[in-house]
Amino acid sequence: MHIQIPKPISVPLLTLLCISVILAQTPTGSIRGTVSDQAGAVIANATVIVKNLSTNLERRVVTNDEGNYTVENLLPGEYEVKAEAQNFQSQVRRVTVQTGNPTSADFSLKVGVSTEVVEVASEAPQINTSDFKVDGVVTRAQIENLPLNGRSFLQLALLEPGVSVENVANPGTSPNNFFRVSIAGAGQALTRISVDGATVNDRVTGGTAQNFSQETVQEFQISSFSFDLSTSVTGVGSINIVSRTGGNSIHGTGFFYFRDNNMAANPGFARDLQNPEPFFARRQSGFNIGGPFKKDKLFWFVNYEHNNQDGVFNVTHNNHPIFSKFDHIADNPVNFDQLNTRVDWKVTDKNSAFLRYSLDMNDNFNPSGGVRMPSNWVVSDNYAYQVLGGLSTVFTPTVVNDLRYSFNYYSNHLDNLTTKECKDPARCIGLGGPDIRLTDNPFIIGNNVNTPQNRILRTYHLVDNLSLQKGNHRIRFGGEWEHFYGQGSWAFVEPAIIVLWGPVHIAQFAAAVPTIRPLLDSLPRSLKDPTAPPPTLEEILQLPLFQFFTGIGDPGQPPPFRSAHARRNDRIRVYAQDAWQVRQGFTFNYGIAYSYEDNLLNHDLDRPAYLSPLLGGDLRPPRHDPNNFGPSAGFAWDLGKNGKTVLRGGGGVYHDSNLFWTRLRERALTGPAGNGRASIEGSIVGRNFSSFPTNYRGANLLVELPAFRAALASRLGNGTDLSIRGIEVFKQGDQIFNPNSTTPYSMHVNFGVQRELARNLVLTADFVMRRSVHFGGHHDLFGLDMNRFNRPRVTGIRPDGTVDFVRDPVIPLCVGAQTQDPKAQCSTGAINIYQSSANFRYTGLHVKVDKRFSGRYQFTASYALSKYTGFNGVIDFNNWHASEGYQGADRRHRFTFSGIMELPTYSGESRFLRGFFNTWQVSLISQMVSKPPLNASVGGDVDGDGISTFLLPGVPFNGFGRSINKQELVALVDQYNKTFPTVVTGKRTPQNQVMPVITLPANFDNGDSFFSQDIRVTRIIKLGERYKLSIFGEAFNLFNIANLSGYSSALNNPSFGQPSSRVGQVFGTGGPRAFQIATRFSW
Repeated sequence: MHIQIPKPISVPLLTLLCISVILAQTPTGSIRGTVSDQAGAVIANATVIVKNLSTNLERRVVTNDEGNYTVENLLPGEYEVKAEAQNFQSQVRRVTVQTGNPTSADFSLKVGVSTEVVEVASEAPQINTSDFKVDGVVTRAQIENLPLNGRSFLQLALLEPGVSVENVANPGTSPNNFFRVSIAGAGQALTRISVDGATVNDRVTGGTAQNFSQETVQEFQISSFSFDLSTSVTGVGSINIVSRTGGNSIHGTGFFYFRDNNMAANPGFARDLQNPEPFFARRQSGFNIGGPFKKDKLFWFVNYEHNNQDGVFNVTHNNHPIFSKFDHIADNPVNFDQLNTRVDWKVTDKNSAFLRYSLDMNDNFNPSGGVRMPSNWVVSDNYAYQVLGGLSTVFTPTVVNDLRYSFNYYSNHLDNLTTKECKDPARCIGLGGPDIRLTDNPFIIGNNVNTPQNRILRTYHLVDNLSLQKGNHRIRFGGEWEHFYGQGSWAFVEPAIIVLWGPVHIAQFAAAVPTIRPLLDSLPRSLKDPTAPPPTLEEILQLPLFQFFTGIGDPGQPPPFRSAHARRNDRIRVYAQDAWQVRQGFTFNYGIAYSYEDNLLNHDLDRPAYLSPLLGGDLRPPRHDPNNFGPSAGFAWDLGKNGKTVLRGGGGVYHDSNLFWTRLRERALTGPAGNGRASIEGSIVGRNFSSFPTNYRGANLLVELPAFRAALASRLGNGTDLSIRGIEVFKQGDQIFNPNSTTPYSMHVNFGVQRELARNLVLTADFVMRRSVHFGGHHDLFGLDMNRFNRPRVTGIRPDGTVDFVRDPVIPLCVGAQTQDPKAQCSTGAINIYQSSANFRYTGLHVKVDKRFSGRYQFTASYALSKYTGFNGVIDFNNWHASEGYQGADRRHRFTFSGIMELPTYSGESRFLRGFFNTWQVSLISQMVSKPPLNASVGGDVDGDGISTFLLPGVPFNGFGRSINKQELVALVDQYNKTFPTVVTGKRTPQNQVMPVITLPANFDNGDSFFSQDIRVTRIIKLGERYKLSIFGEAFNLFNIANLSGYSSALNNPSFGQPSSRVGQVFGTGGPRAFQIATRFSW
């Protein structure tokens, strides 16, 4: 395979590659420490033996001249560490190794005979005395014992400060991404997820491409700030999952979990009178079992889980006076099957290997992207598996290498619902027809805009990690090679998206413009009277057309032209880092990483001369980015040199990759005409009425649509002739990359302290900052109509206030036959070009208190005080960054508490009471989150720049609930109503839009705070020495807190600041109260 590497970087890059093939995030831990005598003098050449208590596998090292030792590349678990030295008594202690972290085990040996062994009873310190990264580990005990609605272990990522988790039953066009982890406000698609060091991300749309059973997972690490350079490509954070292994004893578990509607509150925002008790049932069952093929040599582990779920989804329409009549509870079924097998082999004393196979199959039908009527839902079938092998080699006691290779396969098929899945004609309105939506509420019916669609993704991933200890330096280097190959089809906008003027907006126009009153009066009663029956499809189509889009061309992805090249991408990433113990108690970490991707964008397609006016004459293809260097430096200072108090701080630069779907549509535009599929806006045939409602109805468009589509399709070429490009044929387009598009990256800074407050109790507090820059087309951000197609040029104002205008784009409007001339320099619509200009900033104080299990209980409490700001879209062409402000994901406060407690035992004489009261366990998760911000805005192009977004004067983007409170908003609305409405001024916008009077509801808010209390009560019944039966009940959102959502931000909407939905009940926490019962039998 040929990988193009720019010459200036080829020599150092290839040199690093020769040193070590590759690396990804390390799914192992280490044990470090110092051996000294009772006087504190270090002991050189002492022998340290580390033994895995599950498999009896041993590693031996000797201390260096400073008495230090390090044992790298250890699987998470329980270990026995023994220190021996001539003329000293030996010491043994038990420690726990966690993923991606060092465990300290210091020894203070007494003079004596080495055959005398002293067991050290004290626990090893929990504090990391050598690294400055900010991360945490969720253990097997927490995964197995905390209450989880849906049994997704990823839900527990929220135990880390600043982390949020969304569990969805409607993944839509991110089809296998049910459990979504967002770190410090960043988009969940950016979170890197790996299992045993191999990525499982969906490279097309982000998130997970494969799901794993809770039974598969030993533990997982959440890296949030200044993460270790061995972490693969991500700028925001990662999840590093470690799978379970077998041991020397046969052990296993069988389980069954059950939940239904009889044990839950009503799932709807309001009770559906036609379905007052919607049926819900979830049955999760499975097993895990592991043991030895050969004691101390060869081990196996297997688990399987099945989830049969008859779910429901709450369909609501923002309290709309007409379309809320369609609110109801709809069926939302899903079926899961997950299988995992792993074999571990001690090949020799210096080599160990493992092989794992994991399978995920599921099917469902669900709404894609928010609230939609069932006719707009998608049917989804997912099939994914991963094969992973690893070899760990101990070259010398101080040089250890870890090599892993994986293959991931993911296949998904999305299609539209049929009468098989959508059986109620009234609620399946629009089934099989075009996508129909309105301007004034989220009502959507008809075929989904992204279906039919399928994807087949193959990822080959080779990783290597070499570590060596030399004196006071712990040196690691390595890297990764990832080969991605994807293909499929995407028949987007088939046959059309039809956007109609909503009845609320028409009424607002009619109140200000008398000539619109006849149009409003002509509408059916069902579209005007809240007490009338719901409108039929025929009646909905009587609404005036706002605009429409239609998809034209071959749906194959990538398109046929040079498809073999477009389907693949190769990533190489290398790094080197050193943890230098400058002196006892002070470690300085420094290193650098470098990544290069050879086919991240459409580097083989230059821009046609047609686009020259929009690109400043730069017609190059999107450039390769050879400058992705990521330096990192920081320190850890053990103040007392006893592992009790550590100051830490540092920072680094971390690069991101892309979501591959964003580059797919561009090939149809910059490639030869007829290559691929494009979404065409109705201006090309003169059917855009987005400024003012007219008598051209949706029904009129349905009659003309087949002829429009046939005429547009006839213009396509053969898809091979680069002398005519797709953008020249259609003269409009979307998702075109600027030639100077840059790989986005984030700069991290952290400074904090870890303090052992008491035995087994640690406080961690960190100030953190992440500055993310140059985000754009790689993640579908900052798409800007550089053609300024909707920019108006006013040609006159009539006595009644009507504004006459024409569009004034950069590339002149097509006139007559120019529309059909590929070489005519004219335009028919917007030409959106991605800019790498979106920036974000997260700052916060992250605090965590962690109590390790002792005295019958453990707990973790985390809190984040934070602020998240950045780009919110282009709302002013003359100031691209006018929208910068609070992000929708900003939450001022986040608090999470989790705990597990074994209840005190009863030791009285009564055998019955002892049997009843003993072996009870209680566990819980409490979560509290403050309100989100809300963007108070009004539609309308007041300044004539072509962008119809108008912020209420005095209110910054997402300012309501942050810099602006409720009383201030009321005052600003009063001021607006005296200054801007058309009925007051007699004026309209340069696009002839009517500015409405704003009437605020009596009660409104920027959102709702979140609180949920989940609890599990378990009775453990021991059946002899080896067997136990656990019977437990769980409650999710025990106090049934409403946790409202769906607040409207449109000031000219009567439902502004009103909730329209609740947090979902199917998975996760915070939905209407639900109970679950379960049992586990273990041996």
